[in-house]
Amino acid sequence: MQPFFDKGKYDLTLRFSNAHPKIIKGKKDIPAYGFAVKVKDENGILLANFPLVNFPLFPINSVSTFLKLFTSVNRFFIKKWSSFSLLMQIIKVIPSTFTGSFIKNIFKLWRKRNNFFLSFEYHSVGVYRLGDYMMKIKLKPQSVPKNFGKRLKVKDAIEAYLNTENFTADVMIQLCYDLKDQPVNQLNVEWKKSPFVKIGEIKMNKNSLLDPYACENEMLSFNPFESKIFFQPVGKLQKLREDAYKVSMQTRLKMNKLLKYNK
Repeated sequence: MQPFFDKGKYDLTLRFSNAHPKIIKGKKDIPAYGFAVKVKDENGILLANFPLVNFPLFPINSVSTFLKLFTSVNRFFIKKWSSFSLLMQIIKVIPSTFTGSFIKNIFKLWRKRNNFFLSFEYHSVGVYRLGDYMMKIKLKPQSVPKNFGKRLKVKDAIEAYLNTENFTADVMIQLCYDLKDQPVNQLNVEWKKSPFVKIGEIKMNKNSLLDPYACENEMLSFNPFESKIFFQPVGKLQKLREDAYKVSMQTRLKMNKLLKYNK
């Protein structure tokens, strides 16, 4: 790792999120959580953005199927279209979930569905460059109680924990040596014959949360395609995310301008 991370410490910005497309007030969140990491050097120059989630696999390997499902989900939630189109696209995805890896991890997530946000492991799902190599990333929290804040909302539990406790997680990577055992474009199976190796730690001191309502924090981008070339995403489905990140940022820009001028 020396050619890429030659310093002992780096400045990080972390973002916690919920990946569910529609959050309903007063109801318990589905545990589809996001943990994004922004890495900068000592001069404040961006090195990498790594958006991670608490499920290691993705059910879709087909680009066209992904696009159709993505479009149907957005039309259903935003334009209130019929659920029939969405249901048809979901049915097309179901066969690709019948892999040993996917079923095993679904059951694992179900058993942990009520666990505390910061006790989950977080995964890159897709593949990233590491110079001339390709890798997957995993964050493994150290000694975080899974039952913390059981009676609190997810956001309140995170704030309560980080206001009183330091947070540490191991940074681990898997390297791709053989596309047969570590496929780049088949995201519904786990990599074989490539154990995770610890390369460092993420540390967050207590009482270091940023103001979530500040526009400058809302405007932070965790687009992995803004990373240095040797940390860029790899693979067909990863490439599709580039346009999604651009649209997301444009939407947030418009929303924050409205909030700024309506204060």
